[in-house]
Amino acid sequence: MNWAIISIKKYTSYQVEYKAPSNNNEVNNVLKYKAYPVKGEHIGTISIPILNKTFPIIEGTSNNELKHGVGHYIESVLPGVKNNSVLSAHRDTLFAEIGKLKIGDSIIINMDNQEYIYEVINTKIVKKDDRTVIVPTEEAILTLTTCYPFNFIGLSPDRYIISSILINR
Repeated sequence: MNWAIISIKKYTSYQVEYKAPSNNNEVNNVLKYKAYPVKGEHIGTISIPILNKTFPIIEGTSNNELKHGVGHYIESVLPGVKNNSVLSAHRDTLFAEIGKLKIGDSIIINMDNQEYIYEVINTKIVKKDDRTVIVPTEEAILTLTTCYPFNFIGLSPDRYIISSILINR
């Protein structure tokens, strides 16, 4: 099992340093964020080229955050590092066309002047209470979630899941 070391240092703002385990034990990937995000804060953008869409990413996934953008699940890592970063949005607003994504399509995340390019590797439908889609992963995975079926009226019984892997940072 790989473990990560995370340190938070307080300056004018927080600096979060993530040291990802690497194949070479002598070298670590270091990813620095300007500040640790606060719930409700705009933290970046998600672009889906095949849909010609770009949306803001907001820290948190409550209805209040999802009114303003795609929500970052607080208990998941930020995009760009090894592990599972989870983003969610409503099926009838921002993720209305998310079902059009296919394996091999690109998803681009921009945060703190960094661009992370992910490639879709899987799509699936799970029950709404299935928590396996938010578990930690060995690789840098971006998971998109939304309610399903897309045209369902009321509380939907399922979730549509798109898994993608980081291919460029």
